[in-house]
Amino acid sequence: MEDTFILKDENGKEVEFIVIDSFYHEEFGKGYVIYTDESVNGLGQMNLFVSSFDQEYPDDLKELETQEEWAMIEEVMKGWKEDEDQSE
Repeated sequence: MEDTFILKDENGKEVEFIVIDSFYHEEFGKGYVIYTDESVNGLGQMNLFVSSFDQEYPDDLKELETQEEWAMIEEVMKGWKEDEDQSE
């Protein structure tokens, strides 16, 4: 997975995304990528997106399928916050 990639939005416009994190999770047997287009939501926070992918087809991004996957992603992101807090 590269540091940036392009996807088409619902209008067919190409949008560049920046990879925040990419990793393989053995329990679920697939890779995950957390990425952003650097847009900001109504609370002033950067919009983040998450997709899964098969290691053999990393360019074929899929939506997360289960609540367990979302819970795992939330734990990964909590780890970022804890790492950030410890480095301050």
